[in-house]
Amino acid sequence: RFIKLFHRQLSLPLAGNEETLAMLDKLLSEHCSEADMDIIKPSLLNEKYEKSMEMRSCRIIYESHLLDEAKTIEEKTANWMTYIKYEINDDQLSRAQRLFERSLLDSELRLNLQHWAEFLEFSLCKLKNWTVVESIVSRMLKVINEDSFTYTKATNGTMETYISPLKRLLWTLRLIAKERDKLSSIEVIN
Repeated sequence: RFIKLFHRQLSLPLAGNEETLAMLDKLLSEHCSEADMDIIKPSLLNEKYEKSMEMRSCRIIYESHLLDEAKTIEEKTANWMTYIKYEINDDQLSRAQRLFERSLLDSELRLNLQHWAEFLEFSLCKLKNWTVVESIVSRMLKVINEDSFTYTKATNGTMETYISPLKRLLWTLRLIAKERDKLSSIEVIN
């Protein structure tokens, strides 16, 4: 169990893996004999470690761009989308989804309708996961300013407020997603 934990930890592209590997080496030298090496499988461990370090080195530049204090919302969005597109092109869809989620923690990006739309498109076209779609739409409806969903139009000399096609689309997607997930009608109503 102890070895599986280190195998798992060292297979992830995380900062600090060098220290984790050194800690494993120290623990192995203190507590394991030569006979235990069959359990440890050092060649497999080394292979996982090398692969994770390669993954980390490819992504470190993107992470460093995210840490830079971007001056404008456009720069922030561009940095996130470059990283997300890298993960999509590498067929790492779950990593791309987590990056979208991380990006929406930024208060400015959370209000960026275009960024939400890109996340929604990704979920519909790449993930094809209706639970994720419903979650995104639900949060979009809560977070985005109500003014983004209405517009005013002069008709016969009077000003009338209309619900935007975007809000209609979002509610339609939300209902389809709930239906596809076979959620109860009570949840759909709420």
